[in-house]
Amino acid sequence: MHLSVGSLPLTGGGVLPEVTLAYASYGTLNARGDNAVLVTHGLTSGHGMLEAAGATEGSWADLLRPGRALDAGRYFVVCSNVVGSSFGSTGPASPRPGGRTPWGADFPALSVSDMVLAQRRLLERLGVRHLQLVIGPSFGGMQALQWALDHPDRVSAVASVVSGIHWPRTHGSAALLRNFEADPNWQGGRYPIGSMRACMRRLRLETLRSYGMERVLQDRMGAADAAARLDEAAARWAQVFDPHSLLRLQSAGERFEVAGQLERIRCPVLFVPASSDRVFPPDPEVRSTMHRALGERLVWRELQTPYGHLASGLEIAQWEPELRQLLRQTLTSEGIHS
Repeated sequence: MHLSVGSLPLTGGGVLPEVTLAYASYGTLNARGDNAVLVTHGLTSGHGMLEAAGATEGSWADLLRPGRALDAGRYFVVCSNVVGSSFGSTGPASPRPGGRTPWGADFPALSVSDMVLAQRRLLERLGVRHLQLVIGPSFGGMQALQWALDHPDRVSAVASVVSGIHWPRTHGSAALLRNFEADPNWQGGRYPIGSMRACMRRLRLETLRSYGMERVLQDRMGAADAAARLDEAAARWAQVFDPHSLLRLQSAGERFEVAGQLERIRCPVLFVPASSDRVFPPDPEVRSTMHRALGERLVWRELQTPYGHLASGLEIAQWEPELRQLLRQTLTSEGIHS
């Protein structure tokens, strides 16, 4: 589904006109508009992460099943593709207003706050007045924390899974740009449509390996089959994802830094790192910073897992009890029972 959220004022200045967000929703919004949950996706995934086969990085579909923490029979669950992405929302591959040519290299810089504002507008148009929870993995976890900072009166709790309070230094946009510039098809960012797919496929393979996908697949099948499956997943993604989208989203992540703002967060925060995560490894300094700022509002649940950055979906059983408890403690809508 798609919905227009109007023109979007940007924190870096200027306005992005005629913004449309792609989204998926599950369950029914109650008359008060306050039984809603927003799920925010990772950098390279999209709003299909709540479908059983909707995310290479690991589906969260089980959380919506009857009796589970985000039971769609109780909650109205929304997951939207962030502005700037490549899965249906307005982004660099979208046509400019009034024209046929895509934005391409001229698409403006974005911040995580810009993405959160677009999500807020989408929810308002859907009739949502209050969120019981904002939750997401990786880049989605950053969006959840930004929600608590930007719109504190609209959310009861947030959960940030395999994520961080700042961007990992190993995933810089400067290095990404150098990869693109090494491809002769790049042409200063004015590349012919489809010409960068081989480069994007290679980058996706590297990303999935860093997430721990190779280990997951090898546990399920032989090494040769795992390699073929990994390559297929990378090729499918490269067919859809635009290089400028990757640059804009990664740059937004790099500018995300909330360590000095955590004291402003008033709602409870569930933070779920994974022991083997190479992207956002558990960091005692991060834990100490968050504990000093949030005190008893922080619930820290470290997953013991071999599955690295993919653990949020594969190890739901480990962190779902803390999620249930978080919802029980913060529930503000009558008629929802955990």
